[in-house]
Amino acid sequence: MSSLELVTRVTNRLERARQAALHARGSIETVYARRNMNQLLLRALREGSSASLVRLEIRLKPGVALQSRDLSPDADQESIALVQAKRLQRMLRKALRIDDSVKSLSPLHLLVGMVGVEPEFARARIDSLLLDLPACLEIRYGYAVFPRDGSDI
Repeated sequence: MSSLELVTRVTNRLERARQAALHARGSIETVYARRNMNQLLLRALREGSSASLVRLEIRLKPGVALQSRDLSPDADQESIALVQAKRLQRMLRKALRIDDSVKSLSPLHLLVGMVGVEPEFARARIDSLLLDLPACLEIRYGYAVFPRDGSDI
């Protein structure tokens, strides 16, 4: 066995162990469909179905004092917003189906994709998930349906 083959085998085994540990904790963030929005859109095209897309922008409400246990007491508002955005991303990944995708467009912007989900259901699902957010967050979001919306651009 060559050294390259040995390194490849060990790397693959470590990755499988990491995925099993994430699955056991209920945090399946390594699933390919969740990490890759392009695969989700290609799947929608291949199956002839639509994909509901939701773009979220996370902000802290102005004038709200917030303490975060993940940050020092003198943390600035942007740092607190980043921590809250990461929590929201984890929460969405756990709450949505395995076929759905949650992608970070920037530290404070997320894109959620759901294949085969009607826009009304996607809107209701996201609205119900956002009810549980801390009162200090302000979420702006918009919906689109792939490939219907934007086909004339």
